[in-house]
Amino acid sequence: MPLLERRAAATVTLLAALACGDAAFAHEPRLGPKRSRGGPDAPLGERFELSPMLGFQFGGQFSDVGADDDRVSLQDVAIDDSVSYGLTADIYLGPETRLALSYSRQPTEIDAAELPEEFAGTSGGIDLDIDYYHLGGVYEWSAKETRGRPFVFSSLGLTRFVPGGGFESDSRFSLGFGGGGKFPVSERVGIRVQGQLLFTFVDSDGQVFCQGGGSGARCLVFVESGSLYQIGLSIGLDFGF
Repeated sequence: MPLLERRAAATVTLLAALACGDAAFAHEPRLGPKRSRGGPDAPLGERFELSPMLGFQFGGQFSDVGADDDRVSLQDVAIDDSVSYGLTADIYLGPETRLALSYSRQPTEIDAAELPEEFAGTSGGIDLDIDYYHLGGVYEWSAKETRGRPFVFSSLGLTRFVPGGGFESDSRFSLGFGGGGKFPVSERVGIRVQGQLLFTFVDSDGQVFCQGGGSGARCLVFVESGSLYQIGLSIGLDFGF
């Protein structure tokens, strides 16, 4: 074979080899960042979301059993409706499920028709902070054709009552149920709106908001009802991480 033909054949063979190599490389899986846990349907944060919330809380009333020589003579003690605020963290578990951690506080007052002289300085009511510490689960629907993502949730935890006027704090077991929607405004920021119903279990024939201890304790309320319920409505920003 003439030298020119041998060189042409070698060139064709080399080009063919390079073409085959490029085709094989194109079908190789390319290295890159590991796919996140969130997947394509994960909203905002693919690992967790943090939501500072501001809202309004309604309801709440203790039914007092009455008075004897050792009890304050009150009928019902109502909790004023007031602003509330808090923080919620949703941790991604799956495309539609989240683990939720939440804290909220309602600075309010408890009203009483008659405050006895021994609790002087509390005219019109007694300052009260109500704190909720809850752990729960969230089910979130994927709404690909709309901007909103509806969700429902349930939670359990503790309600802590922190009264003013020298009364002692008290903690009780509580449950929460609610729902709402998340509305993204950018890739990592959205608006969250929600409503919830909160149940706090209070022992029947128990007492709350006491001063002093032992046999000399004076309590504002001796409870007849076994539960306290409140309704909360709130809105906040939703930050995804």
